[in-house]
Amino acid sequence: MVGDPLSVAGVALGGTSLLFQVFDGAVKGFNFIVAAVDMPVACEKYREWLIIEYNRILAWGEAVKLIDGDTGERIIVSLGADPLEIITIVSRVDTLLRNFVDLNNRYAELRPDEWVTDDARDKARDKVSHEDVLKTVSSLALSYEKTRQKREHLLGTNHMRAAFRGLLDVAKNPKRIRWVLRDESVFTALLEDLRYQTTRLHELVDDRTSNKILDVVSKTQLEMIQMRKTSEALQHLIMASHLFAKYDDKSSIGDRSRSDVLRSLVQLKCLTLPIDKLSKEDMAECRFVDFADLAPIGAKEDGRSTAELVIGAQKIPVWIEWKLYELELPSDEDENAQPRIHPATELRTAAMTRMLQMEKPSDFCTPPCYGYFDDWERSKTAYRFGWIFALPVSEPNVVSLYTLLSNAEKGPKVPKPSLNTRILMAKKFATSILYLHGVDWLHKGIRSANVLFPYGQSLPDLESPQLSGFEYSRPDASNQTTEGDEPGLEVDMYRWPTIQSQITHRSRKIHDIYALGLLLLEVFMWKPLHRILDFDLKELGFDQVRDVRQMLLKDKPEILSKLRQKVGYKIHDLIRRCIQAEGEEGFMVSEEEEKEGEHSGIVGLKLQEAFMERAIDVLQDLNV
Repeated sequence: MVGDPLSVAGVALGGTSLLFQVFDGAVKGFNFIVAAVDMPVACEKYREWLIIEYNRILAWGEAVKLIDGDTGERIIVSLGADPLEIITIVSRVDTLLRNFVDLNNRYAELRPDEWVTDDARDKARDKVSHEDVLKTVSSLALSYEKTRQKREHLLGTNHMRAAFRGLLDVAKNPKRIRWVLRDESVFTALLEDLRYQTTRLHELVDDRTSNKILDVVSKTQLEMIQMRKTSEALQHLIMASHLFAKYDDKSSIGDRSRSDVLRSLVQLKCLTLPIDKLSKEDMAECRFVDFADLAPIGAKEDGRSTAELVIGAQKIPVWIEWKLYELELPSDEDENAQPRIHPATELRTAAMTRMLQMEKPSDFCTPPCYGYFDDWERSKTAYRFGWIFALPVSEPNVVSLYTLLSNAEKGPKVPKPSLNTRILMAKKFATSILYLHGVDWLHKGIRSANVLFPYGQSLPDLESPQLSGFEYSRPDASNQTTEGDEPGLEVDMYRWPTIQSQITHRSRKIHDIYALGLLLLEVFMWKPLHRILDFDLKELGFDQVRDVRQMLLKDKPEILSKLRQKVGYKIHDLIRRCIQAEGEEGFMVSEEEEKEGEHSGIVGLKLQEAFMERAIDVLQDLNV
C-alpha cells in the first residue's frame, strides 16, 4: 500500500520509486550503447568517454545510496536537494540515451524484440560474464546490477520495468546492437550533454557526499586502467581523457584533479606495453650525456651521491641513484667481440627512466628525473648506471628514513614525529604503491632506506617523503623477468620469504604490499626493522631473515601487540594485513592466484579493490 503522499514516508516511497525507475532506464541506456558492436575505430575514444560518464553517474548513485539496496527516507536525505529536481536531471539522462539509440538504431531488426518473454530476458542476463562487465565498465556496474535484481525481487518484477525495458538484455545478448552512425559530432553532442547533466548531479550534493563521489570516481578510473591491457585500448582511453579534459572549466576542482590523474596514469600504463619495442630514439631521449654539466659532490648516505647540474645559467642540486651492471660477451663466435651490457638491461633501464621522467600525480611521491647515464662513459671507474633526480634549490641534501630511524651520527637529528605526521606518511606510501600497481609496475625495493627526505638548513619535512630505489623496478607483465635486487641479508629482511636471495624469481604485487607492511611497522614503531626484531646486523643469518614474516605473524606475537598498544587496533590491523598480504586475512589474492591470473587482469583488479578497501580507505578514515 502506498503511503500518505503528504507524509515524509509517503514522499520518500513515491520519490525513490520514481527515481529508481529513471535511474534504471539511464543505466540500461548506457549499457546498450557501450555494448554496441562494429563501432568505427574513430568512435572508440567516444565509447571510453561514455564509460567515464557512466561511471560518474554510477558513483553518484553509490554516494546517494541507490546502489546498496536502501529505499525511502535515507536516500532522500542523501540526495541533498529537491528530489523532483534530481529526478528531472536523471530523467534527462535517460531521455538523451533513448534518443541517441533511436537515432543510431534506425532498423527494426536492431531493436529489442518486444515479444521475448521476461523469463527469457532474465536467463539471457544470467549468462553474462562478470569479467566482460568488469573489462568494459567497472565493478560498480556489477554492484548496481545486483542491487537492481534484489530490488525487483522485493518489489515485484513488473513494478520496476520501465518503457525502456530490454536495453540491458540486448546489450548483453550475443546479437548486440550494430553501430550505424558515422557522424562523430552526434556522439560528441550526446557526451557533452551527459557530462553537463552528471556534473549537475555532483553539484547538488553536500560536501561529504561530494567527497564520496570523487573517491568512487577515482576507484573506477583505476579499474579502467587496470583492465585495459593493449596499447590500442590505452590509446583510446588517453584520447577520451583529453576530450573529457576539454570541459574541465565546467567541472569542480575535484573532477579536474582526477581528470589530470587519469590522463597521467594512462600515459604511464602505456609505457609498460611493451618495453621491448623501445626504439633507439626512445632510449636516446632517456640518456643524459652532457657530463660537463654534472658535477658530483661525493658519496652520501646509503651509496647515493649528491651533485650539481648546470641548466642554462643555473646550478640545480640533484641526487644520483646508482645501479651496478655486469658486462657479458655476445653469444656469437666472433673472436674480436667485446664485452657489452646485456640489451635487456639497457631496455629495462631506459623503460624505467621513461616512467620516472613522465609527469606523474603528486601522490606518486617521486621527484623529477633528468635521465640516466652510464658512469663508465663518464668516469671510466665503475660499471654502473646513474639516475639523476632533482632536489629543491633550498634543500640540496637528502637523508633516508632508515638513517632517521637509526638515529645515526650522520644526518640531521629529528625527534619522533607526531602520530598525525606518521599517519600522513603512511597514506602517502600506500597511495604511491596503489598508483604504481595501478599502472602495472612493481617497485621491488620498498624499505626505509629507499624513503628519502630533502633538507637544507632546517630539519627535513617528514610530511614530504620521496620514494626512491626504483633501480630494479619493472612492469608487472608475463614477458618481463625479474632482475635480481642487490644482494644482502639486510635487504632480504624486507623481501617476501620465497624470493629472498633469488636472482630470477618473479616478484609480484603482494610482495610489494608485504614490504609496505614492514615499512609501516617501522614508521609507527619509529625504529628500524632490525631493532624491532631484536636482530644484530653483524650476526644476521639467512634463517633469521627467512623467518621474519613467520616471526611477526606467529612466533613473536608480542611485537605486534606492542604496536597495538602504541597506535590502536586500526593501524595494527592494517599493518598485520599487509604483512599477511595474501589470502582472506590479507588482500584476497594468493601468490599462486596472482601468478595464474596475470593475463586476464581480473586478479589484479581483485587485489586492487581489496587494497583500496582494506588499506587506502582505512588510512583515509583515521582521525587523531
